Amino acid sequence: MPVSPYECLICNSKSTVTELPERELFQIECKRCGRFEITDSVQVIVRQLSKEWKMSIFKKLFGSSKPRTLYDEVRETAEKAVIYGYRRIARERGCAPTQKTSDDKIIEIYSKIVSAFQEAAQMKNEHIPAVFLNFIALEFYQIYEISGDAFLDEHLDYEINLYKTSGLREDYKQEIKLI
Repeated sequence: MPVSPYECLICNSKSTVTELPERELFQIECKRCGRFEITDSVQVIVRQLSKEWKMSIFKKLFGSSKPRTLYDEVRETAEKAVIYGYRRIARERGCAPTQKTSDDKIIEIYSKIVSAFQEAAQMKNEHIPAVFLNFIALEFYQIYEISGDAFLDEHLDYEINLYKTSGLREDYKQEIKLI
C-alpha cells in the first residue's frame, strides 16, 4: 500500500513509498532511475525532515530579495515582547486586548499611539516615559475593541490636542512594564 510520494535521493524525481507492516519497514522505489531501497520508518521521517530543513534554510538564504538586517531582527523581537506583554496584562486584568484583537493589530495600535504621543512630546520639548506610553496604549486597546478604528483615530486626535494644550493627563501617568 503506497504511503506518500517521496523524492529519490539519486535523481530527485518522485518515488513511491510503500509500507511493509509485517517487518515494520518501508520500501522506496523510484520509477525514473529504478532505485530500490528498503528502510525503517525512522530513516523515512529523518529524510523528510531533512528535506524540509534544507528548504527552510534555502528560503532563508535565497527566499527574500531583501537581506534581513540587525534592525529587522531587533524589531521582530521587540514586537514579540509587546504582543506577549499586552496579552499577559490583558489576562491578568481581564481587559483588552482580547482575542478579538490580532497580534498585528496590537502592533499597529501600539505604534500609532506611541508615535503620536512621542511626536507631540517632541514638539513640546518634553519626554513621556515608556512605562506611561505603555499604559496609554493599553487604554486605546479598550477603545478599539469597544468602538473600532474610526473612533480610535478620532479619540487619539482629541487626546493629542489635549496633551498639547494641557499636558499629559494625570490618569495616564501610570506605569506598565511589558517585560
